[in-house]
Amino acid sequence: MSKKTWKMSDQEYVNVMKLSPVERYYYTLKRAADWGYVWSLRSDGGWVLAQARGHEAIPIWPHPRYAEACANGEWGYTQPAPIPLKQFIRRWISGAERDGRLFIVFPIPNGAGVVCEPDRLKADLLVELQDYE
Repeated sequence: MSKKTWKMSDQEYVNVMKLSPVERYYYTLKRAADWGYVWSLRSDGGWVLAQARGHEAIPIWPHPRYAEACANGEWGYTQPAPIPLKQFIRRWISGAERDGRLFIVFPIPNGAGVVCEPDRLKADLLVELQDYE
């Protein structure tokens, strides 16, 4: 796969940002399966972490434009960076399980994303990927 993401129209961006957290979660699963990548925010010091339910949490998005919208405030020094989906499932999810971290799927500026356990995210991604085999 040569491209890491799709060309997004401004209208798609606006419409998706209006979706509920759960709708954005399922949008992320579908787009990650479509393109083979998820995105997070990164600086020279490493990947960003948030807090959720008393745990460190890794925020992810389906497209760099959505991640970039959250690259402000305490994350203002960061840039969107791609994570290949196979690597994300194999290394990131298992690492999050080991380290007691959660995921925040598709948070928006001043809005929540879906906070989920690593095993739930992995199971949902694998179900979505079955449609692509």
